[in-house]
Amino acid sequence: YSQDTLTLFVDAKTRLMTAKRVIDGITPGLGQLGLSWLPLQTVPMIPFVTNGFLYRSGIAGSIYAMACYVLAAVLMYKLVSSVTGDKGSGLIAVLALSAPNLMYMQSVAMSEVPFIAYFLAGAYFAMKWVSTDKVGYLVACAFAVFLVTLTRFEGWVFLFPTLYEGFGIPVLEA
Repeated sequence: YSQDTLTLFVDAKTRLMTAKRVIDGITPGLGQLGLSWLPLQTVPMIPFVTNGFLYRSGIAGSIYAMACYVLAAVLMYKLVSSVTGDKGSGLIAVLALSAPNLMYMQSVAMSEVPFIAYFLAGAYFAMKWVSTDKVGYLVACAFAVFLVTLTRFEGWVFLFPTLYEGFGIPVLEA
């Protein structure tokens, strides 16, 4: 914020403007969503773009991205420490997640960090489901995949794993 770099990306400005148009524009409403990007990046910003300062400074988009980064860090720690059985490995994984480029991305209105957070949630809950066979983890995994598919188009590959075999792509069995 102090360096005035929260809206350097044109896409970040456009995402903020899209959220603003949902509530305040020539034709406000949900019809403003989904033109260029999936809605899950825009919708959480809507309450914050109502504040003029947060909107103009770009902080309105940073709030959601920062919350997603914290979620991603917690999930990365839990996932790695659960798989390895070593809390130190979990901390190293969180440090790896703290790369400078990701630190910047978690402060702007872009969808990369929410995508990573929801992807890690899906991986974590899938791992928990496979290791415990509790249906609640499967439901949580499915919800995380749902969130991934509403965040970035790259997440759509998680929707149709059975289609991979039709394209000759091998599918890993649990």
